[in-house]
Amino acid sequence: MIDAFRPMNSPSRFGDFELDLKNAALRRHGQTIKLRPQAFKILALLVGRAGELVTREEIRVEIWSADTFVDFNQGLNACIKQVREALGDEAEAPRFIETVPRVGYRFIARVDAAPAPVAADAPVPEPRPTGRRWPVILLTGVVLVAAIATWRLWSAHAQLTRAAAVRSVVVLPLVNLNGGPEHAYLADGMTEALINELARVRGLHVISRTSSMQYRDTRKPIPDIARELQVDAVIEGSVQQSADRVRTTVQLIDGATDQPLWANSYDRNLRDVLTLQREVADAIVREIQVEVPAAASGGQRRSPQSIDPAASEAYLKGRFFWNKRTREGYELAIEHFQEAIKRDPAFAPAYAGLADTLTLYTNASFLPHDEGYARARDAAVRALALDETLAEAHTSMGFILHEYNFDWAGAEREFVRAIELNPNYATAHHWRALNFEVLGKADEGYAQMKEALALDPLSFAINVDFATTLTMLGRCDDAFEHATKTARMQDDPGAREELPGEMLVLCGKYEQAIQPLERASQLRPSYRNAAFLGYACARTGRTEQARHSLELLKRAITGNRNPAFLLSIAEIDAGLGDIDAAFDALERLYRSKDERLHYLKTHRMLDPLRADPRFESLLRRMNLPVGR
Repeated sequence: MIDAFRPMNSPSRFGDFELDLKNAALRRHGQTIKLRPQAFKILALLVGRAGELVTREEIRVEIWSADTFVDFNQGLNACIKQVREALGDEAEAPRFIETVPRVGYRFIARVDAAPAPVAADAPVPEPRPTGRRWPVILLTGVVLVAAIATWRLWSAHAQLTRAAAVRSVVVLPLVNLNGGPEHAYLADGMTEALINELARVRGLHVISRTSSMQYRDTRKPIPDIARELQVDAVIEGSVQQSADRVRTTVQLIDGATDQPLWANSYDRNLRDVLTLQREVADAIVREIQVEVPAAASGGQRRSPQSIDPAASEAYLKGRFFWNKRTREGYELAIEHFQEAIKRDPAFAPAYAGLADTLTLYTNASFLPHDEGYARARDAAVRALALDETLAEAHTSMGFILHEYNFDWAGAEREFVRAIELNPNYATAHHWRALNFEVLGKADEGYAQMKEALALDPLSFAINVDFATTLTMLGRCDDAFEHATKTARMQDDPGAREELPGEMLVLCGKYEQAIQPLERASQLRPSYRNAAFLGYACARTGRTEQARHSLELLKRAITGNRNPAFLLSIAEIDAGLGDIDAAFDALERLYRSKDERLHYLKTHRMLDPLRADPRFESLLRRMNLPVGR
């Protein structure tokens, strides 16, 4: 098959080297350099496509036999190493062969035609064997064929055994072979779609997108990634778009041995991109022999419809920008989801994406609560009307009922349904935990939060909330330790001081909390830091310093529609013992329907208010249980 990539009939020259395909020879200054046959074929393939990226999967298909998987990675790495040694090349500073991590290789040197090699360098044929040697050769051949057959049977059995043992996976970010940020949305969108498809399978633990994306462009070995995320296998691959066609290459790799268990390539129309991800997911599920039951009380998953390529592209761009979690990202996501809906009004995932975006956009106070949550609810209702099996739409509906309607029971029903449909959806577990905790059900919240953390171990938001959950259980040492580890996930020195300080306040260790919170306020001033520091100072008799924090917050709220400042003001007023002022701020917060008031029942910084009848009145109006 190498002939298809032959650059020309005459030898090729690059640097001081000559590559002679006709005589299967690599020469330097006329001297032949020995290469193993597979190493030579790989070099010929790379030279024949000089300047292009040649993927590992393409090399496997071209060079290795179709049934070879077990030794492919080791064999390829050994061949590339031998070629580099022959060329005097270095992986870290390549002159000839550039490595594209986890994807493949590119020959980067200039390739020219060269004069034909001299005859002296041609291989000398071996003398033909005499008649007496034929029985020995025949017997040797039979033994060799039997040994190869036995090895292949053993290899196939070992491969199947390892694949069947896979019960947890991570999908690494698919590599964008088109290059350039303008194509990044396609690789990221297809990565998320594949994660979502696999996540629906009960019995398979799938790491969430937030954590998997931390390994974009990583050079970490597969076993290290698998160990860090505690998974059995890793899925990696690439995406390339040409007009309305999409080519995807995916492989499943054993996390412990770095050996491929399965691999395949797909070429589809862009309109079938969601169907493609289901096809890939189903192939992986068959390979690892996980049973796929029918969706609980909802029947089988609906088949993704073939949609307009422009609608599919707009949807993928919407998910790409939604995942940025910035104001600009949310606004671009809304724009793209609306474009997808305009092009295909029956495209349920686009409505679910719009609902997801509007909920978080409103939660961040970029839209007034009444307007934002009403629009989000309309989008979620439409998504579920089109496809009741969308876990994301159920989760968004639960979030709206929780955040805006104070409908804790309704939110619980939606979160439960979402988890039935997609047991690996970390966001559903995370938000269900919060729903439990506002009701004072810390044990149930902890169980859901722990599940969310297992599915998305590198999510900063889940880690922060997990530490807070530990304080509700009275596990203050564990909370402080977890908060300290979580803070290291941030590059911001202020954040590294602030989070552990907050846990100390929630645990009632006010004296210990002041120093890290003061350092945080110098490094990165924020309204939350001002609230925690002001409260700690108020509870330790540092009244003047507490009032200074309070004044900062009162000045900040002037002309600012973000109601979060009201909770911070109420907290410091409570710490200072100014009960009337604290309730005035809480009443204003209640009228704004802000979600920060949800934790009224369990929030430790509001403890000084609990004996007042107005506190119980607020609990009742928010449908929260009264009493411990």
